[in-house]
Amino acid sequence: MATKYLAAAILAVASVVFVPTAAAANLPAVGAASPSSVAAGGTTLLTVAVTPAAGSTGIGVVCNLAPIGGVMTLLHDDGMNGDVTPGDLTFSELATVAAGTLPGSVGIFCVVNDEEGGTGFATISVTITPAQPVNEPPTVDPGGPYAVGEGGSVQLTATGVDPEGGPLTYAWDLDDNGTFETSGQTVTFSADDGPASATVHVMVTDDGGLTAAGDATVTVSNVSPTATFDAPTSASPGIPFTLSLSGPEDPSAADTAAGFTYAFDCGSGYGAFDSSSETTCTASDLGSVSVGAMIRDKDGGTTEYRATVDVEVTFDGLCHLVRAYSSDPKVAAALCHKLDEAAAAASATAKDGLLGAFRNMVDAKIGKGLTAAEAAELKLLSTQL
Repeated sequence: MATKYLAAAILAVASVVFVPTAAAANLPAVGAASPSSVAAGGTTLLTVAVTPAAGSTGIGVVCNLAPIGGVMTLLHDDGMNGDVTPGDLTFSELATVAAGTLPGSVGIFCVVNDEEGGTGFATISVTITPAQPVNEPPTVDPGGPYAVGEGGSVQLTATGVDPEGGPLTYAWDLDDNGTFETSGQTVTFSADDGPASATVHVMVTDDGGLTAAGDATVTVSNVSPTATFDAPTSASPGIPFTLSLSGPEDPSAADTAAGFTYAFDCGSGYGAFDSSSETTCTASDLGSVSVGAMIRDKDGGTTEYRATVDVEVTFDGLCHLVRAYSSDPKVAAALCHKLDEAAAAASATAKDGLLGAFRNMVDAKIGKGLTAAEAAELKLLSTQL
């Protein structure tokens, strides 16, 4: 081992004042670097392959790594520090080129010696290339927060920045399943049921394979259902009429599948919601009646519709009421016949006379198919004809 330290001393002197010649060496050696071109901050494997002289023992190799920012270094033939095969007389060192080393070609001078005093020399040529810029990861802003009604869609747009100004690719995970299945900087998010809050994810990748990810929130609001409201424009007092909602629609498939409930206002306020899409109303007072209907989805979203029904007395309407009140069909037929005569009267005077006769007939039928209250209402209504 003493010769190895001697080799270091020889190298220290030789690197300053000694220029080796072929005659001075009896231990031939060949140096190499792999790769032979390396950027500052990078690594290269330095090797010196030695051909031993006859009877040579205890061979050692020392190299001056100063040209690449290193120090005197003992190379290895023991399978360590980059050496591949121990004991094959190929000495190795995995060396790092110091950051800031100037570009250019340099020679690394090495000395070989053995226990018998033999020597050899090798120069390893290395080309230092300009240091490659370090690729920094990109950043991304997913935009938002976003909002959309159920059944609708909204455009999502992310903005990425690459520190080196390189191109970026975008991919989105729109269903929060961990897979970025939708490509593009701007994508379309389609909403189904609301109210809900969805988290979406975007990932950008630079041309060096580095990535950045970001999350955004999409608020999905409930949209109220719609229907077609049907109400008569007019009705007669005491005669039932129907309010209905038909053709219900909702942009949410979940709401549609769950079904809807309905409520109706016959003029005195809404009743409770239930599954029936129609109701029957009866107006007792003459004039205009404001009626309404509402449809409601499972999330409580409602849409209201209003209409006005004109309540007025007509001959047909009064006849219908007579038939509804009278317990004797013959009585009802006789009274309706008198109303038909009044409706067909040639003059107002004749009509009034026939209506007076109708009222007399009504009085005569109290207790004979009509109650006193029913008779009083029929007579009062007839005065409006």
